Amino acid sequence: MIKDLVAEVNGVIVECNTAYGGSRASTAAHRQTIKDHGFDQIAEVDIMDEHGSMEIPVPHAEYLKSDLVGAGRDLLPTLKKVGLLRAQDSCWSQYQR
Repeated sequence: MIKDLVAEVNGVIVECNTAYGGSRASTAAHRQTIKDHGFDQIAEVDIMDEHGSMEIPVPHAEYLKSDLVGAGRDLLPTLKKVGLLRAQDSCWSQYQR
């Protein structure tokens, strides 16, 4: 399913390292997990926080004043979400360049 979707939008897979540990908590382990599951054979995979994080404001929020997101977010001016594939990883989506 993901392969067809990524091909249809000429996209890449966008990921973020997890904050809760496991096989995607560090970029190196995350890259291995991507390889183990074959996602690197489907499309390019961008790990948005591979080169650090950036803080963005959360206006009008009751509890959060800001959010930490992958610094790579700043490099994607044409970010277009076409599907949320994992509820625990809000940044697992595809985008069209």
